Amino acid sequence: MPHQLINPDYGSCLNQDESFCPDGEWVQARTVDITRPDADPLYGRPTCTSDAAAGAGGAPSFTLEEVRTLLLLDPTIESDNAGRGVRNAETNFYTDAGVETLSTTINGVPVELRATPVSFHWNYGDGTAPRVTHVGGHAQAEFNTPTPTSHVYEETGEYTVTLTTVYIGEYREADGDWVLIPGTITLDAAPVTADIWRTVTRNVAEDCAADPSAWGCTGPIEAPDAP
Repeated sequence: MPHQLINPDYGSCLNQDESFCPDGEWVQARTVDITRPDADPLYGRPTCTSDAAAGAGGAPSFTLEEVRTLLLLDPTIESDNAGRGVRNAETNFYTDAGVETLSTTINGVPVELRATPVSFHWNYGDGTAPRVTHVGGHAQAEFNTPTPTSHVYEETGEYTVTLTTVYIGEYREADGDWVLIPGTITLDAAPVTADIWRTVTRNVAEDCAADPSAWGCTGPIEAPDAP
């Protein structure tokens, strides 16, 4: 088995089941390297283990549904300025989705669960192509500063912003290696609204620090005589 790791004909652990393991045993992928989103997954040393031994008196395997519910995965869309923005400028959205872990005990065996977001699928609602990122983004205090998840709207109006987050699930017993659970978890966040305005330049004599309610101090304002 160990010598097959450098064999170009080795293929995946999954399709080498019958080739390298005796009857009643299977090849198990132990780890996946997701620290480089642009790289192919990396697998740890394959392991043959019997069905009878797996979970006998120890921690059982987990399903992705169990990972989702036990870790209470519920990603949300956040935004700067409550989603208000200006056309032809960056409007910043981001998500609170991150790596979630849970420690528990099953049949007397310490077990950890982990869910890791691996891709974020953004749709900004203005007809542009959806964007896929490998980071959830972050808040940005500076106006019109691009972030990995911000977007420029070319027209004014209200737009529905949606996000789909894709997770992988893993578990491990005690301090052992993380075991990848086959498949992915796909969750949709509740949509939010982008409220996009046009800019109007005017001379203002008021001091916003002295009078926060003065014209131009409370946020985007549409001129009454705007066409």
